[in-house]
Amino acid sequence: MDGKEPEKLKRIVSTMVNQYIDLASINDKIIALAFSQLFLEGSIDPEVKKWVKHN
Repeated sequence: MDGKEPEKLKRIVSTMVNQYIDLASINDKIIALAFSQLFLEGSIDPEVKKWVKHN
């Protein structure tokens, strides 16, 4: 999600069993993806960079 549809995002988050842990897990995965790309490829995909900046 890019944040352009906040109501849709709120609906998705409200269905999560434990919103805070689930959201933190998503953030961790995005950061891990960025570091993995940087380590393996030497750069981070522009779309992933946008996600990282928002987290």
